[in-house]
Amino acid sequence: MSITTSDQIPVTVEVEHGPADAITVDDPSLSGHDDRTEAEAARRRTFAIISHPDAGKTT
Repeated sequence: MSITTSDQIPVTVEVEHGPADAITVDDPSLSGHDDRTEAEAARRRTFAIISHPDAGKTT
């Protein structure tokens, strides 16, 4: 994979995949997901971008 930084310097990243990448959880009690977790995640997905004309200025 090739990544370009903000200064446009090409960087090559090697990613190795191991056995942990293929692990699946068949028991729902071990997956860490429940209705409360999903509801909270959905609630926190809402965000706003606030713009202000003086943003980034110093005094």
